[in-house]
Amino acid sequence: MKNIFILLLVIYCFNLQSQNYHLTGNAIGTSPFSNSCPSDTCFTLTPDLLWQQGAVYNSKLFDLTLPFDGTFCLFLGTKDLNGADGFAFVLKDTTITMPGLAGGGIGYGSLTPSIAIEFDTWDNGGADIPADHTSLNYNGNSFTPIVPSIPLIPSGANVEDGMPHTARIIWTPHDTTLYMFFDNILRFTHRVDLINTIFGGDKKVNWGFTSSTGGSSNLQQICFPVKPIDTFHDTICQDICLNFNQLNYDPNYTYRWNNGITDTLPIVILCTNISTSYLLFKESKLTRIIDTITVFVEVEQKPILDLGREIILCDGSIVLDATINNGRFYLWNDGSQLKKLSVSDTGLYWVEARTNYCLVRDSVTIKCYELPNVFSPNSDGINDHFSPFNKYEFSEGTFLVYNRWGSLVMETNDINLIKKGWDGNFNGKICSEGVYYFTFSYQINRNDETINIKGAFHLFR
Repeated sequence: MKNIFILLLVIYCFNLQSQNYHLTGNAIGTSPFSNSCPSDTCFTLTPDLLWQQGAVYNSKLFDLTLPFDGTFCLFLGTKDLNGADGFAFVLKDTTITMPGLAGGGIGYGSLTPSIAIEFDTWDNGGADIPADHTSLNYNGNSFTPIVPSIPLIPSGANVEDGMPHTARIIWTPHDTTLYMFFDNILRFTHRVDLINTIFGGDKKVNWGFTSSTGGSSNLQQICFPVKPIDTFHDTICQDICLNFNQLNYDPNYTYRWNNGITDTLPIVILCTNISTSYLLFKESKLTRIIDTITVFVEVEQKPILDLGREIILCDGSIVLDATINNGRFYLWNDGSQLKKLSVSDTGLYWVEARTNYCLVRDSVTIKCYELPNVFSPNSDGINDHFSPFNKYEFSEGTFLVYNRWGSLVMETNDINLIKKGWDGNFNGKICSEGVYYFTFSYQINRNDETINIKGAFHLFR
């Protein structure tokens, strides 16, 4: 009965694997091949037989707009001189259903569009090298790598040694860079716009591993990572720094950041004016295994709040508008929490406006200048123009002057002429002394409420 229970448990585990992964060819689920692999999600991609081919793809698509960081355990076999052919980490278009080429194609050859990172254990000549090596290849072209072949281990040592090895793949979309580590040693980086250069605008693709044998063979197995990867999200307002303190310092680890952060502690101040991501590499002093913590910092653009510098208001009322993009809460100096405030008195008015993450504040002074009631256009350089509005700030306005019989003697909507004022002439002729009337209609900003001012004055000569 005990043995039957164990058998059922193993079958159950494999069924769980098949729910999360799609297997093709000779690939089958298997138990972990090493205690050093923190995973029970393992597969045999090829048995130690000639001309085998297997692939395993994660059922969840690879989102190229999001960062990826996965560390996989690889078992590349026990045979060196006559062992082949290796693995490839593959990103491929979701419409591809056919398997890639076996042998030197390592199960990805001819797949297009795709990219493949090779873990190659056989020298096929050409772009290959004698040492077990890695390279990066576009669109199933295993003959012309984009990143030329280099040894998997810098010394050129054999990796078909019956021992587990780790392959770590990182994708950082903010700078469109791929990283490949083998046994915790960075072997290459490659910058490419995968979405537009390789996948024709598609943002989600299949991802997994392929493997094959040819005229030589090896038992080739892989374990997928199941350890959760720490990811933190936070949002800040533009021009505000983030105090990142979600992780405690552990003296058993060393820490280093990317993206220009020189701190060697997990608690840092992150300052950025654009949405970006940071990687914190946490390395065990004992095992030298590196965990990666991703910190996404979204930046909300600071909204513009502008009530104006100064508003002239002598009678009536005006509406102060504090509406901002994504505004959620408003507070005026009188306690009002509306977006707009109607005011009729002079004085200083301020408002605070909040979005989800930003706080902006602005103030405006309401003034009333005493309007002149006389002027003397006699060309003596003193009070030669009736210009009561030269101190006003406005974007549009209309200035009208009438004589005592109601005839229009001056009309303009030119801002410069309004501020210069009326010179006491009409159609090139001097107007007589007497009482005149004016109206001034203006807007502080385009589409604002129109303010109207009326009055009378005396012309002396």
